[in-house]
Amino acid sequence: MTRAKAFLFEEGKKRSWQGECAICGKVRWLQVCHIFSQGKYPRAAFMPDNCFPGCWRCHLGPGGWHLEPTWAAAWIVNRLGACEYEKLKLKVETAGPVEYTTTRLWLLEQMK
Repeated sequence: MTRAKAFLFEEGKKRSWQGECAICGKVRWLQVCHIFSQGKYPRAAFMPDNCFPGCWRCHLGPGGWHLEPTWAAAWIVNRLGACEYEKLKLKVETAGPVEYTTTRLWLLEQMK
């Protein structure tokens, strides 16, 4: 989320991000959206290239990313370009096993 210029807010143990939604462009509370599903491609869940910031409405709301897969696919190809999309798809489909210790250290560093 720091790559997306989002701001981290902490209240007790709860952390929330606020910044510009990559889909609608509005400044809102953000979620991490995965281009390729972390359910279908668990090895890609922590790939920074496979993520972008999105507000709840654009990510999970009516007409959003998860409910309109045809629209979502067209949007991401338009955003990345067809060539970059295909490169990411190949990277996701051929990813090796997740190295959890290294991933945890990287995520903790990103949260600072």
